[in-house]
Amino acid sequence: MFASKSQREIEIQGESVTIQKLSGSTLEKAREARKMAEIAEFRAMGGEMARAMFQSPEARALQAAKGPKVEPTTEEKRKARYASHDRTLVLTAGIKRMGADTLRADQIADLEEEPAQALHEAILDYSLPALDPAEAEAPKG
Repeated sequence: MFASKSQREIEIQGESVTIQKLSGSTLEKAREARKMAEIAEFRAMGGEMARAMFQSPEARALQAAKGPKVEPTTEEKRKARYASHDRTLVLTAGIKRMGADTLRADQIADLEEEPAQALHEAILDYSLPALDPAEAEAPKG
């Protein structure tokens, strides 16, 4: 019931890492932070550029050529799930310890790309409902 009481040990590149399940409010903040970052990217492009990208004849032709909408695969859903949550917020809230050390925010920000992405994915997989019914049957801890 309480996310803060749900923790598990995982191994990333030979390091033991304790991660915590994220609360609903933290997950919502991570989604909102990601949305705000996307909005900022579009604003930086400028309104005319963003409109041109979505309203150009090429964009309309590409959309029409896609044909009927196809249900995304579990892997595509998983990738979209990871992309929809702010990684810094997820890592800061979800990493409790690395080895015997509690990490500070500046240490989390200093993680290399590969372990940072692996931890981001592991925390979200632990915190969110399974996308695949077979995964849902396995205990999450």
